Amino acid sequence: MKTIHIYLQTKKREFLVLSVLSLFCFSLLIIRAKASNSIFFFFLIWNLFLGFLPYFFSQMMLYSIRIRNNRWYRIIGLLIWLLFLPNSFYLLTDFFHLNKFNSVPVWFDLMVVSSFSLTGFLFGIFSLFTIEKLLRNHYSVSISKIILLTSLYLTAFGIYLGRYLRFNSWDVLSNPIDLMNSCINCLFIRDVQNFTLGFGTFLWVIYFVATSMKKMETNNLKIK
Repeated sequence: MKTIHIYLQTKKREFLVLSVLSLFCFSLLIIRAKASNSIFFFFLIWNLFLGFLPYFFSQMMLYSIRIRNNRWYRIIGLLIWLLFLPNSFYLLTDFFHLNKFNSVPVWFDLMVVSSFSLTGFLFGIFSLFTIEKLLRNHYSVSISKIILLTSLYLTAFGIYLGRYLRFNSWDVLSNPIDLMNSCINCLFIRDVQNFTLGFGTFLWVIYFVATSMKKMETNNLKIK
């Protein structure tokens, strides 16, 4: 019972943090729109929604698998989650849009993009926490870590496809041939390899730190 209580308490905090951050992001965007008479950065709302989807799918898997614990159902759910996971971390690349306008101070735009990026990043991190929990229930610790590590590097590759080749998750259904051809061609380009390795390692380090902090918090709750 104590373990369940700790888990529910963690979920409540998780939901509260994401809700507060999301409201803060929208508030900043409204202030910017009024100050600049421009809705340019409103595309961040759509990007944040896409970043929310991996978190949504991970939570759906967590609750639905308890009802229907089927291997193929679990695999399909993981693939859908992985397909949308790059969207959470993709918001980090929106810093490319800074310093394009003079109507708003750069520091304010930096705060806007940083807030959306942080929120999207946390959607991704929290979804990884949930997926790791699901994997640990069905696979060994080693296999679970391998799956998560592979997911992070595939995510980095997906971010490259989105930022530089302008593909998105929907292209798997709407434009699969061009997407597949681009993926194959990209595998042999040094810049793509460096980006995937570098960004994937960055994601892994951040996830390692986040996991360590989560374990410390869980241990503190158990002591209390």
